[in-house]
Amino acid sequence: MEELRRLQGDKNTKEALINFIDAFIGQYAIEKVLKREDVSGIADAKTIIDKAFESLDIEYGIKERESETSNTSR
Repeated sequence: MEELRRLQGDKNTKEALINFIDAFIGQYAIEKVLKREDVSGIADAKTIIDKAFESLDIEYGIKERESETSNTSR
């Protein structure tokens, strides 16, 4: 999935997307609360979305080269 690899490499776009999602969820929750509707699942959805972005970091993150991590002689 080249698109996800590009997103992971573009920190500004990724941060903007995360901020948009957070703001959207917050606004959605406020609207539901003001209508006195059930909002119990919104926190769970936010947790799932956060975990999805963590998984994106793990799966498509830029891995350090072995020579950079194992060279302790300097």
